Amino acid sequence: MLLDEDNRRELKSFCDYSVFIEAKEKFLKTRLIQRKIKGGSTEGEALEFYERTDKKNVLRVMNNRIPTDLTLKMLKSGEKTLKICRD
Repeated sequence: MLLDEDNRRELKSFCDYSVFIEAKEKFLKTRLIQRKIKGGSTEGEALEFYERTDKKNVLRVMNNRIPTDLTLKMLKSGEKTLKICRD
């Protein structure tokens, strides 16, 4: 809902308050591959899926998002830290 793209930008008007959980791409890669493996994919299949599909989506959102009211930053441990934005 927070993509800064013509066909999605207006969706933010339906939000009273927006929150984004930010994480590094390499951290998300590991988590997404592990999720596919837990779902029954081989490591090779999971990596191929990440490169073909998930990576494009991760980079698209990370690089083209509308500023939010609140951003949480996910740490490598999985914990989240608060980063208040006044965008």
